[in-house]
Amino acid sequence: AVLAWLRTHAPSVCPPATPTSLRILKFKHGQSNPTYLLELASGSSTRKLVLRKQPPGTLLRGAHAVDREYRVQKAIANHGVPVATMIGLETSPEVLGSMFYVMSFADGVVHLDPQLPSTTPEQRQGIYNALADTLAAIHEVNPTDAGLGNFGKPHAYAERQVAVWKRQYAADWAKSPLPEMVKLTAWLEDNVPRASKSHALAGRPAVIHGDYRLD
Repeated sequence: AVLAWLRTHAPSVCPPATPTSLRILKFKHGQSNPTYLLELASGSSTRKLVLRKQPPGTLLRGAHAVDREYRVQKAIANHGVPVATMIGLETSPEVLGSMFYVMSFADGVVHLDPQLPSTTPEQRQGIYNALADTLAAIHEVNPTDAGLGNFGKPHAYAERQVAVWKRQYAADWAKSPLPEMVKLTAWLEDNVPRASKSHALAGRPAVIHGDYRLD
């Protein structure tokens, strides 16, 4: 199914007339949305792609939105942010059982331990400087200029985040919520930053990465 989809929706990377075999390997890390390495072999050449899809089963509302991932990465690619090349998005569950998208593969090293024990101090400095520079580049993107002006609400970000966390926790732990989490939720609601609570943002809207980390 994946090979047929690529031939139809991404003929530039998988020409329909070229005999091609496909090998699929699941990445062991980063599985909030299952992610797979696609190895396309044609003759003596091999091309690698990455497929990322929603997990199976019933999902929390707004969670695992791979279509949003695809749209944002495609939008910010031309605005100084280092991201993979977006190749195609499939929103119908008929192909693989859930939404998915395909992007280019970037060869590199995945650091699972944020302390980077196998690196030198100089290497660690370079890695974390690059991490900070990339996050700054994301924040520098003007959503309107990148075609994301209608992507989401620009105001009351912190207030809306707390509401989402509360709703998701309630959906997961409706029968036996931890008293500490109930207390924490109440504290967060009472301490939302004033600028967000009054729906007044200082400066222009920006793109925020909700799960930014080294790995």
